[in-house]
Amino acid sequence: MQVDVKFIEPLPNTRKKHYQYTAIDDCTRIRVLRIYPRNDQKTAIQFLDYVLEKLPFQVEVVQTDNGAEFQGALHWHLLDRGIGHVYIKPATPRLNGKLSARIASTPRSSTACSAEL
Repeated sequence: MQVDVKFIEPLPNTRKKHYQYTAIDDCTRIRVLRIYPRNDQKTAIQFLDYVLEKLPFQVEVVQTDNGAEFQGALHWHLLDRGIGHVYIKPATPRLNGKLSARIASTPRSSTACSAEL
C-alpha cells in the first residue's frame, strides 16, 4: 500500500490549513482519503489505523516517502502491528507512481473534499 500526504489550499478568506492523507492499495487500487488539520506523526498514525481498520484484507507493507510525518513513531507503530514499512528513495516521487497520479488528479480546493475536523 502506498501512502502520501498533500497540502490543500485554504478556502478563500481563511487561514486554516488542511492536509489530505491518501492510501492506495497496489493490487486492488482501493483508495482511501481523509482530511486532517495537522500533518505530523500522530496524524499519520491515526490515518493508517483508520485505513487498516476499513480495508477488507491484511496489509503486508506500507510504502511512504521520507517525510517527517512518516518517520520514527509511525515506522515503529507499523512494525509493532506486524506490517512492513519501506521508504522510497529521496527525490523519486515516481516510485509512488500509483499514488502520485491519484493525488495529482484530486481537486486542490478543500471545498471538493469532506473534512474531519
